[in-house]
Amino acid sequence: MSARTGQRAASWLIVAICALPLALIVVSSFYARPIYDDYCWKSMADAQGWLGYVTSMYTGWTGTYSALALQGVMPSAREHFVPILLWLGIGFAALFLFARALLRRFLPAAQSVELLALAATCLFLAVFLSSLPKPYEVLFWYTAMAAYGVPLLVAPLIATLILTANSPWAALPLFVLCFILAGFNPNVMALQVGLLSLGLLAARRAPRLRALILAGLLGAGLGAAVVILAPGNAVRAAELGMRPNLFEAAGKALSAAIHPLAYAAFQVPLGVIALFGLSVLCGYHFGISLAGRRLGRLYMFGVIGMTVLSVAGAFLPSFYAFSELLAMRGWATPIWVTLFGVMALGYVYGVVFRGRRAPLGYLPRRAQIVAIILALSFALNSAPILLRVVSDQAAYAAAWDERDAYLRALSGSAQTVYARSLQSILGFEDVTENPNYWTNACIASYYNLRAILPDDQLLSLPQKR
Repeated sequence: MSARTGQRAASWLIVAICALPLALIVVSSFYARPIYDDYCWKSMADAQGWLGYVTSMYTGWTGTYSALALQGVMPSAREHFVPILLWLGIGFAALFLFARALLRRFLPAAQSVELLALAATCLFLAVFLSSLPKPYEVLFWYTAMAAYGVPLLVAPLIATLILTANSPWAALPLFVLCFILAGFNPNVMALQVGLLSLGLLAARRAPRLRALILAGLLGAGLGAAVVILAPGNAVRAAELGMRPNLFEAAGKALSAAIHPLAYAAFQVPLGVIALFGLSVLCGYHFGISLAGRRLGRLYMFGVIGMTVLSVAGAFLPSFYAFSELLAMRGWATPIWVTLFGVMALGYVYGVVFRGRRAPLGYLPRRAQIVAIILALSFALNSAPILLRVVSDQAAYAAAWDERDAYLRALSGSAQTVYARSLQSILGFEDVTENPNYWTNACIASYYNLRAILPDDQLLSLPQKR
C-alpha cells in the first residue's frame, strides 16, 4: 500500500475513532430533560406566546434577542433531544465547511482536502465537547444552549463566507449572520466586534475582503446596539447590583485568558496534544512555505497573542458587568477559541520546523502511525469523561420521568405538593425548602400547581462536583 493510500486509510480511521466520543453525546441527548430555569421560560412562553415572551424578556431582563427568539420555542420535555441532535448535525456541517475552506488555502500541497477536513472536524468537535467543564450546561440545558451553544454554529459560517465569497452580494448574508450572532450573549458580541475590527485593519490592501468585513462589522455593530439599548438591561443591573468598571474588568480578563487552556489541558490533556500534534504534522507535510524562520516565529507569537486577546475579549463582558469570572456555561466560547488557537499554533510550528524544504504533499507511514496513536489516545482519555455524562444524564432522566408522572397527576391541585428534589444529580437548584423561591415557583407554574416543597426522599447519588 502506497503512502498516499495509507494516508486516506489513516484519515478514515481517525474519523472513526473520533466518532466514538460524538456517539456518546448522541446517546446522552436522549436523556435530556428540563433543567433549572427551563421551567420558567417554558411556562412564560406557553402563557405569553413567542412574541409576548421575547418582548417581555427584552424589556424586562436582557437584550440578547437571538437567544430569546430560540428560548421562546423551547421543545416539550420528551423532545429535548431534538435541538441537541440539530446542534451536533449543523455544528458538524458548519465546521466541515470552514475546515475545508481553511485547508484549501493553507494546505496547498495536500491531496484529498475534503477527507482531511472531515478528520479535522471530527477531532476538533470531539475534543471540544470533552473539554467543556460541564457539557450538560451547554447542550442539555436548553436555555443555556440557546445563548452559548448556538452561536458556535453561526461563527464558522461567517468565517467560511469571508474565506470563500466571490460576489459582492455576499455582503448581505454576512451582515445578517453577524447581526444574528451579536444577539446571543454579550461575550460573543464583544469578541465578534473585536475580531472584525482587527480584520478590517488587516485587510486594508484587499478591497473585496475589506468590503465584506465592513458589512459584517456593520451587522455586528447594529446587533450590539440592539443588545446594549434594551430596556431590560437596567432592570437586570438594578436587581443583580452590577457595578461596571472597564479598566478593572480588562485587567481581570487578560489574567483569566489562560484559564480555558489550563482547564482543557487538565480535563482532556491527550485531546489538546492530539490537536496540536496533528496540526504540526499537517503544517510540516502540507503547509505553505514561509520566507525564513524569523517570520515564522513572528506568526507564532501572533497566533498566541490573538488567542489570548480573543479569550480575554470573551471574558471581558462578564468581568465588566459582574466583576467575576464568566459562569461555566459561558466557557464554551473561550474554550472553542483556545482550541482553534492550539491548532493554529501547531500548524505554524510545523511550517517553521520544516524550514525552506518543499512540503511532501502526503503523510509518510511514520506520520500516519503517530496521527492514529494521537487520535486513539485522545479517545481513551475522553471515554471516562463522556461515559460519566451519559450516566449522569440517564440518572437525571429516570428521576425526572418518575417525578414528572407524579406531578402531572396532581396538576391543578390547590394544595401544596411534596415531591423529590433532583438537585443532587446535576448540581442545579431544583425544589428547595422555600416554597416562594424562584425555582419552586417556576416548577409549580410548569405543572400548574399552587406550591411545591421537597419530600423526605433523598437520592442516593453523589453530589456533582
